[in-house]
Amino acid sequence: MSNSIVGKSKSSKIQQIWYSKHQLCKYLGVTYPTLVRWSKQHEDFPKPEMLHLCPVGRYDIRKVEAFLYQKPL
Repeated sequence: MSNSIVGKSKSSKIQQIWYSKHQLCKYLGVTYPTLVRWSKQHEDFPKPEMLHLCPVGRYDIRKVEAFLYQKPL
């Protein structure tokens, strides 16, 4: 049964969307103070979300990438 959904899921990778501040810094190759500076210097820099699930929230990588694409830092 090579056409089954189960077979396809093994070969496809699910893209991570929600990043902690540590994960986002690692993904972008910056330090946390740089991330804080960007959020202070650019009011439209995406803020952490999902604060109801965890105290520090998570960044939506799609919004961060869209911001960086529109306004390179």
